[in-house]
Amino acid sequence: MAIYKPDYKLIEAQKIISNLGDSKEEGLIKYYIKNQEERIKQQNEELLNYKSFFNQLNNFLTNKNINSRKLK
Repeated sequence: MAIYKPDYKLIEAQKIISNLGDSKEEGLIKYYIKNQEERIKQQNEELLNYKSFFNQLNNFLTNKNINSRKLK
């Protein structure tokens, strides 16, 4: 049984971000966060593509190590 421990720092940061106004500086902060989230999403998609490629490659290798586990 896992014990859930909330990340209070993250919760507080999300509150602050959601309360940001429309000033130039606050808009830039929102833009930066949005840009980082998009980059993370793009990198995760690329990692999934690589994972898929290596799983397929592993299926075609003739000298497979039976004891090796598949990439998850």
